[in-house]
Amino acid sequence: MLFRSQRRQLPVGQASDATLSADGKTLYFTRSGLRSDNARQYRGGAIARLWALDLGSHAEARPLLAEGNNDRRPLPYRSGGAERIAFLSDRDGTVNLWSVNAQGGDLRQHTTHKGWDIRHASIDGSRVVYALGADLYLVDLAQSAAPTKLDVSLGGDFDQQRERWIKKPQDFLTDITFAPNGERVLLAARGHLATQ
Repeated sequence: MLFRSQRRQLPVGQASDATLSADGKTLYFTRSGLRSDNARQYRGGAIARLWALDLGSHAEARPLLAEGNNDRRPLPYRSGGAERIAFLSDRDGTVNLWSVNAQGGDLRQHTTHKGWDIRHASIDGSRVVYALGADLYLVDLAQSAAPTKLDVSLGGDFDQQRERWIKKPQDFLTDITFAPNGERVLLAARGHLATQ
């Protein structure tokens, strides 16, 4: 049996990073914000703010947090039977992971990175993976454990053709030939030629 998804227009403007609550009754979204901009500690008119919209009523969307910080990327999860919304915020000077309850209270900070901003957070249950610089980190919001850096190894085809540095290339020399005038030398190592 084929099901067709229903589309409907939602009464939200300037929205991005939208996600539904676990029960599908509330839409959490970011309004405004400088998208794909590297501005830090921006506090102007386009500041990113988290909003909530009850999809079952005809009420207007409400701001989830009233403070003047860049709050974006809502990530709803359940903790202790209650819904919480994790999000990225620069309220401590660096973009870190924070959370609030569904009413916008009980603010908690989950990461305390300095220098590099968290980017590209994604959630599964209560576990969040995020990019920090060139690394990936995992933090479980239901536990109070510190974030752990993930070890990533990328496999690929033709690994033997990748350029690599050899500590002692002289161990791989197969042939040496001097020019007739003695001013140059030709070296052969691992099938490659080099002249000096």
